[in-house]
Amino acid sequence: MTAQTFPAAPDSEGRHRHRLVVAATAAGELVETIGGFLCDRASAGWDVSVVSDGACDVRALTILGITAQHGCADVAAVLAGIPCGGTVAVSADLLVRDARVRAAVARLADDARTDVAVFGTAPAGLGAAQAVVHSPSLAARAFKRYALLAVDRNRGDAGPTETFYRWSGAAARRLYAV
Repeated sequence: MTAQTFPAAPDSEGRHRHRLVVAATAAGELVETIGGFLCDRASAGWDVSVVSDGACDVRALTILGITAQHGCADVAAVLAGIPCGGTVAVSADLLVRDARVRAAVARLADDARTDVAVFGTAPAGLGAAQAVVHSPSLAARAFKRYALLAVDRNRGDAGPTETFYRWSGAAARRLYAV
């Protein structure tokens, strides 16, 4: 995924940071499927935040360096308010369950400036989805192991790779020779 940003206020030192907004149903699924990827982004200085439509285990997210946005029960409204030109990751389960989330994410995916990642089992009809395999750093794998324990997903190993899907409406456009 490319390093693009949402227009955001500068941090306390006056710097603008890359921003990644994640929409998930539960912290367990998020940690298990893309926890290493998110930890690597947070370690690289990105502002990674999660909005959830259910109870979210803040402890597991904190272990990975991720911020949980409290009181954001309406995930579709949060996604609809995100301007085009940034990075968004959304749970496949959330896409299937909520038509408003699907519409908001489709709007973002249709903009060539926005990177949209779908994690979990890719739903049918995703269109121009491209599988992306991420190899988390050793540090991210270690943090992911502890985050998995925090959400009671007792696995011995965090795994060497994570797969998610890059969804881009722009990638589905036919290219013509000039």
